[in-house]
Amino acid sequence: MGWKEKIAIGRQIEEYVIATDPTIVKAWAQGR
Repeated sequence: MGWKEKIAIGRQIEEYVIATDPTIVKAWAQGR
């Protein structure tokens, strides 16, 4: 598996965690 695939999977996991954890959603929204 190449580094591009690993980055893509990492982003998918991040988005999933952000979508499922309200406290992360708030912190992430403030960080933008």
